[in-house]
Amino acid sequence: MRNTAQRIIPVFLALLLSLAAAAQTDFLQRMRAGIEGAARGMDQIGRKADELVGPGAPLLGDGQGSPYTERRSFSERYPTGAAPTVSVSNEFGDIRVDTWNERVVQVTAEVTAGAETAETAATLAQAIEIKVSPAEDLVEVKTLFPETRRDMGRISLAVQYRITIPRDASLVADNFFGDVAAQGIGGAIGLDVRYGAVDIGQAAGTVRVRSHGEFPVKAQGLAQGGSFQMKGARAEISDARGDIQVSNFGGSVALSKLGPEYKADITVDSGRADISIDPGANPDISATVVYGKLTSGLDMTRSGQGDRIMARHPSADAAQRMTINASFGDVNIEVRGAGAAPAPGGAEGQVFNGAREERVTVAASDTVQIEAAVPGSVRVEGVDEDSLRVTATRVVWMPTAAQAPQALEALQMQIRQEAGRVTVTTAADGDMARFGCTSYRIDLLVQVPRTLAVQVNAVDGVTSASGLGGDTNLNQIKGEVSAEHVKGALKLANRQGAVRVSDCAGPVEASAQYGDLRIERVFGRVTAQNAEGRTIIESPGGDVSARNTGGDVRLLSLEPVKGNMDLHVDKGHLSILIAPESSAALTVRAGQGRVQSNIPLSGSIGGERQEFSGRLGDGQYTVLLEAEGGDIVVN
Repeated sequence: MRNTAQRIIPVFLALLLSLAAAAQTDFLQRMRAGIEGAARGMDQIGRKADELVGPGAPLLGDGQGSPYTERRSFSERYPTGAAPTVSVSNEFGDIRVDTWNERVVQVTAEVTAGAETAETAATLAQAIEIKVSPAEDLVEVKTLFPETRRDMGRISLAVQYRITIPRDASLVADNFFGDVAAQGIGGAIGLDVRYGAVDIGQAAGTVRVRSHGEFPVKAQGLAQGGSFQMKGARAEISDARGDIQVSNFGGSVALSKLGPEYKADITVDSGRADISIDPGANPDISATVVYGKLTSGLDMTRSGQGDRIMARHPSADAAQRMTINASFGDVNIEVRGAGAAPAPGGAEGQVFNGAREERVTVAASDTVQIEAAVPGSVRVEGVDEDSLRVTATRVVWMPTAAQAPQALEALQMQIRQEAGRVTVTTAADGDMARFGCTSYRIDLLVQVPRTLAVQVNAVDGVTSASGLGGDTNLNQIKGEVSAEHVKGALKLANRQGAVRVSDCAGPVEASAQYGDLRIERVFGRVTAQNAEGRTIIESPGGDVSARNTGGDVRLLSLEPVKGNMDLHVDKGHLSILIAPESSAALTVRAGQGRVQSNIPLSGSIGGERQEFSGRLGDGQYTVLLEAEGGDIVVN
């Protein structure tokens, strides 16, 4: 038995910790801002899901809001070896794991079912199964929910676990819509938590965490470091040593009270990193920040080009080493007790800037064209005025102040008016180096009458548009492109970087390469193309066509489908969540991949191809899902 478990345990850990993107771990991305503060308990999550998903669907929670609630308890003990692996799989409820010195795994669970009738609630409560498969070196605990039907009305299901395991045991757990807390675990820890908080304390073994959703992730007392891959989390890691790897997209990371020896690798995208250094410590730190700010209480030499900042605090013999990479976010490094202060200018030069503003009157039929030939951010805002106002902030990096005025003067912004068009251009002297200038940029704030059509062509930086009512076209060579609250037809393209759209009327045409493409709450037709990046579409209000190569596609529709869906991914995975009240005919095809579905489908599997079809409601809209070289998950 022991040899068998020794073979099974690494496979279990590998399956959980690799977490292929097609698995159900990833099919939701940010369950709306309303769930953001719901990490304190499953009652709050249940109420929010209830509001969002609507009647007729099984919900999580403790039965609050249901006319009838049925509860039952489960409690069993299972003898094991001294250091077994305990695997727990749950949905809709918390998992809390403690340790003791007994060679026994104790599983206690509270099962709750809420429904519109007492009979239905009692039936569901009895049908929820706590399945435990015990062995000397491996104990598996899994929640099995019954099938539900629309004629059951509004229901809620939840299972809350309290598990006690041997002190030297390892823990593998996955949870969907629920918190996971583990204290005093002596073996390895592997957690996959979707839309719930994570709380780890005093972990003696290695730690691996994958977290999805805007919830807290807290880890304290990590004797052997840990690996954290997160999306949207508010992460706090303290009292850690060893190898520490942290990656967070769209969330924050705070590190403090790090041990005397560590090697930390921190990556933050579209978020923030706060690093607290103990007084007297002299770590070796390298930091790269793209499209963000870096402040530090440690002396750091700096260099940079355009929107990229590279900073270094060398300490060749230090046992504390840290590498920080941030994009579209800020990094703050402070010495505990001393506060944070901006670092002085580095060897590559000091920063000098100057701003100028121009205003011109425009006609209601004019088109505004912006040609940003110099790197820098371009922000276009719609205003209720009849004039166009441009504020240009010129920035140069210079070794001395002597030639800074000449270098700033060599950066030009001009406004040219002609019949039916107003053109804003930026330009730089062909040889800025003759002033001693090592880097430069021009940031534009363009305020335009909101009804005008706008065209932007930019080379490098962050280009954004908001509050516009006319047709808008944004083109970028590299950097980031974003738009929000645009009522007219919208086109966005980025050759190297991310594209983001939210709360727009549509139609929207968006394309990206080497960056994520995120489209949220667009009421008209969406056409999306991406290469070597992820495509994420939330709450579409019309037809959707998406093509992706070399990245995953995820679509979330909490309300009934409002248009035809045509999603295709090549060399990536595809996942979709659609409301059960939808009226849609589904066709699902996977080549060199597999199909997983919570919606009943029928079809065939032949060789490396799988093809299935199914129907929700009357099948008013068509939903076509295709993946080549990847899996498809339908929920």
